[in-house]
Amino acid sequence: MADPPRKHEWIVIWAAYHDRQAAARASLAAYPHVTVMQGDSHDAALRDGLGPLDMVFVDGDHGPEMVRDLAWFNALRPGGLLMVHDFNYQSAQHFPDVVWGVMGFLRAIGRAQTD
Repeated sequence: MADPPRKHEWIVIWAAYHDRQAAARASLAAYPHVTVMQGDSHDAALRDGLGPLDMVFVDGDHGPEMVRDLAWFNALRPGGLLMVHDFNYQSAQHFPDVVWGVMGFLRAIGRAQTD
């Protein structure tokens, strides 16, 4: 017997732009699998019951504290996708803490590519 289809759950968090939270809720109202939350993304990542998630997109801190936002990794289901805004080699000159923070995290969990 085939497994029942999984329920996909996405969470959108608005932290800095509190005035845009109502607009986000209105724009995403047709998507019941999306939850709009207000708060710090790191604090939200540590809450119980947030997951397992198929995908997380983090557009958080761009300084050394950005590694705190990588706690979302723990909310992913196996095979889930964690995307980090401003993480690419071209942005290393503008956002070095993002690039080096993610690379350090990937090395720590044994997922860094060496080629």
